[in-house]
Amino acid sequence: MAKVSLSGAGAVAVEAPEEESSAAVIPAQSTAVATYDPSGVSGEIDRRDLNMPRLAIVQSVGPMSELFKPGQVVLNKETVLTDGEKPITVSVVNIRKSFVENLPYEEDGPTPKRVHTLAEVKAEGGCIEYVNDEPPSWIPVADALVLIESETDNPAFPFEYNGRFYAAALWTMRKTSYTSAAKNIFTATQFALKNKALCTGKWSLATKREKRGQNFVFVPILRQTGRFDEGFVNWVKEMGLAQ
Repeated sequence: MAKVSLSGAGAVAVEAPEEESSAAVIPAQSTAVATYDPSGVSGEIDRRDLNMPRLAIVQSVGPMSELFKPGQVVLNKETVLTDGEKPITVSVVNIRKSFVENLPYEEDGPTPKRVHTLAEVKAEGGCIEYVNDEPPSWIPVADALVLIESETDNPAFPFEYNGRFYAAALWTMRKTSYTSAAKNIFTATQFALKNKALCTGKWSLATKREKRGQNFVFVPILRQTGRFDEGFVNWVKEMGLAQ
């Protein structure tokens, strides 16, 4: 039977065009050809056949600002999850750090190169620190698979556990989002969630308008508010989203 798994062992960064990112954390696993599948799916299905929803924070400029209000958190460029003031609850299933070229934003500009180690950054002749007041030529970026919780049953939230509904999405964090959110997740893995499944952590996500450099931007406010119970963690593992 053909089966599609969204995560698990061997999760890797996968190239996928996106306004804010060019990679996401989804599994590398392929599946065998099936002669019969009651779900109606057969053939060799892998990550290249998936269009994963994405989580994004709307800024004051850019294509999404023409459709949504700045500060809103939006799922897949379609569903407004929050206006930014009321937090939503998320579980981070997995996260991966890599490095991208620090290029100025251009709507039709070149896609930044991406590598996964500092050794590769150096091999490209780049650095991640300020040198003589010049900004770093490469910056860290994190790609995470998250589960977003909702109390309302609707098509955007296809998974159900214990009376609540969940959507799986890819969230790319760079620059202000990396500093404000990804670092909190990495810190939790070494302290509050050390030796525990990452999806155990229960996080609240909101946004706040702050001045960064010469500009005002909306940054994520990500705080760990507790832990999901063992039943939730096992449910996530049973779906193949985590080990």
